[in-house]
Amino acid sequence: MNIHINQKKPETDFAIYLVQKGHSLQSIKTYQFLVDVFLKRNPNATEYKYHDIVKYFDTSIIKSRSLGYRNTILAAIKKYYDFLFHNHARDDHPCRRFFIKSQVQNNKVVLFDIFTSAELEKLLKRKERFNILKYRNQLVLSLLIYQALTPHEICNLMTSHIDLEQGTIYIRGSAKLKTRHLKIHPQQFTIIEKYLNNCRTKINVKNNIKNQFIYSKLGNPISVDGLNYIIETYKPIYPDRNLNAQTIRQSVIANWLNEKKIPLEDVQLLAGHKWISSTDKYRVVPYEKQQELINLFHPFGAVKNHGQLVCF
Repeated sequence: MNIHINQKKPETDFAIYLVQKGHSLQSIKTYQFLVDVFLKRNPNATEYKYHDIVKYFDTSIIKSRSLGYRNTILAAIKKYYDFLFHNHARDDHPCRRFFIKSQVQNNKVVLFDIFTSAELEKLLKRKERFNILKYRNQLVLSLLIYQALTPHEICNLMTSHIDLEQGTIYIRGSAKLKTRHLKIHPQQFTIIEKYLNNCRTKINVKNNIKNQFIYSKLGNPISVDGLNYIIETYKPIYPDRNLNAQTIRQSVIANWLNEKKIPLEDVQLLAGHKWISSTDKYRVVPYEKQQELINLFHPFGAVKNHGQLVCF
């Protein structure tokens, strides 16, 4: 493979990096072209954070592109930040866990900021300001990162729904999600026991609501707003990322599929999805498939796509 390299140009260093990573000549041309466009439109891109990348993909000029082409643009930008990280120009990667997917139901494009399992478990290690609420907060976070529960599902939990002997949690169904029994994660047993014995007993709970599982510090059943506030207090751990109940649930489901390789049908049951298409949208395109998309949607001329001519 012959590539003209001019050592004086920074973009050529990027080309050398891509060659070293084993990319094809066509992929390298595509990456260079898209990154060059990205840098011309975003002169300060070397300093960009996650929210800057989201903002870029939310511009009309990018949103007007097809889903496949947007994913190709994202793949190129990710490689650019891989290059900066590799050369120690940055000590982080602003969009490594950022994905664009399409919902089958309404073709709405969803932007995922996926947290790894290790990143989510880091939330449980935060030092708590108020010791009485330590295990309550850890319990809330654990239900998000181990069972991928929604805020409403957590708020609706009753003490009778927790079976420590069987090691299961009963999740009541709703209009959107199915009823299910989920296993208690090994790390949760200690959290639950300490919450029940140390935290919950110190909260002044009224007799008529003692069957509720999780309470606010004032002794009322925890609300969705209260739960979202708890999650918001964890944002300083990842200040440049979109941490909330929704992105945590999305991350857990995506990790079940892509990181832990749990079968699609099993993940559908764990997530409580009524339609398997709702689960399938969390599946990340493998690297080999990304290469196919790059070759399909590259901007240099026209290619055949299932008998149809695609031009850029």
